[in-house]
Amino acid sequence: MWVNGMSLGKQLKKSNLKIVIIGFGSIGSKHYCYLKNRQEVEKIAILSSRPKDELPDIKLDTFEDVKKFDPDIFFVCNQTSKHESELSRIEKNFSNRIILIEKPLSNKLINLDVYKQNRYFVGYNLRYHPLIDFLKNDIELSGFVKAEISVQTDLRKWRNTDYKSSYSAKSIEGGGVALDLSHEVDYCRYLFGDLDKIFSEKRKISNLEIDSEDQFSLIAKVSDEESLLNFNFSYFSQKEERTIKIYFNDKLIHCDLIKSSIIEVKNGQEKMIELVAYVQEGTLEKQFVDIISSDIPKAATITDGQKVLELVL
Repeated sequence: MWVNGMSLGKQLKKSNLKIVIIGFGSIGSKHYCYLKNRQEVEKIAILSSRPKDELPDIKLDTFEDVKKFDPDIFFVCNQTSKHESELSRIEKNFSNRIILIEKPLSNKLINLDVYKQNRYFVGYNLRYHPLIDFLKNDIELSGFVKAEISVQTDLRKWRNTDYKSSYSAKSIEGGGVALDLSHEVDYCRYLFGDLDKIFSEKRKISNLEIDSEDQFSLIAKVSDEESLLNFNFSYFSQKEERTIKIYFNDKLIHCDLIKSSIIEVKNGQEKMIELVAYVQEGTLEKQFVDIISSDIPKAATITDGQKVLELVL
């Protein structure tokens, strides 16, 4: 049995790993790119409806094929709306495995009590961003007054395919800016602790041809404290932005996750800190290594994923 990522029984393998990737869209293929070069990995199979000639490795057609393949680790990378049913059949058929569910956990709250036989994580890989790592380990964050978190993107440029056919555009598949950009809510919980929702609002306000929300606002506070967090996400910005501003009584810390830089403003003076550039595939790989090698990884657990849903739904 596994509770909050900690083993209460048999230890998992850390070498000669057999991995199955369920769903092979953008994020599934990104996981494959680093997994194929990891020495711990022996075999990779892909459960996908795509033709065999479009897949780079062993193709599985049914869940019975997955059971025969008998993987050590699952990567659940299909549509958000299908995550819960996928997790349910994994839990019913396997135990003592690692399951990484791509974010978000689901498009609705799920019953966590049924997931006890495996070790479940949610793919909030921004926990491994150099800037978030620096804030966690090198900056004293206690005593902050307010944080403003902004993600502004252009869905038309973000998705390589026609944005109107992407899952982001379809609320029924778990799309919408609140779930799509929920990384920020997770890393703020990781940095500051549990959050309580004060107010949230989702709207469709632009001319994007989608049936999901393109604007999301959330105001939350750190549990048992007065520190406020103000989140603002959108799909329709002409200029990409991913920032967090942390206000203290005597200084401001302005963080740019795209540039991987921090500006500290204090007494009218600015101090620039430039960090290692963010590379998505690098954080995905760090997340994988942490999960298979650490007794208590910093990766988001299934409980963390549920708490994010409670804040954004």
